[in-house]
Amino acid sequence: MELARVTIPPTPQDWSVIGDTLDTAAAQLQSVGALIVDSISVSSSAANPAFEMPLSSSQKPSDAMTTIRAQVPSPIAITLRGHTKLNKPSTTIAGAIELEANVSGLIQLTLKTYSDDWLPFSLNGTAQAEAAAMNAPILTAALHALEKTFHSEWYFESMTRFAKVDHYSLDNARDDDGDLVGIA
Repeated sequence: MELARVTIPPTPQDWSVIGDTLDTAAAQLQSVGALIVDSISVSSSAANPAFEMPLSSSQKPSDAMTTIRAQVPSPIAITLRGHTKLNKPSTTIAGAIELEANVSGLIQLTLKTYSDDWLPFSLNGTAQAEAAAMNAPILTAALHALEKTFHSEWYFESMTRFAKVDHYSLDNARDDDGDLVGIA
């Protein structure tokens, strides 16, 4: 589910600028435990990942730029994937958050989540308010850290199939009667 999008002011489409932007974003996300990057993928069309490579814990996204440039000379999207450290239950979950950088003319960062650990109810309708209260600050901190770093405000989607996005927080999607929607 796409949470928010921020556009970084126009910069030259330079590989070092793209690499530096991704390094900075990855460091900010890691500092709040939201995303510990373990792979980077690049696509030359929105629907077709062309190249993916693992990153070791000592590598930064910019370390992959030479290899990426040789494989995909004109990327449209570069995606950082990894794992997130949740507070409740105390665990690490792969694929909970991903950061996508669209790089056609300017750099647009999009933060996405594929987890319901931030929501008061799981997607099967199970109450998890305590877990959401402990995990949601990770997501909020990630959004604040990137916003502060890039001096740009997020554009928030107001609603997804599963959740209502209210600036820096999420709630389950509900119908006019307050009943949960999008529950499996």
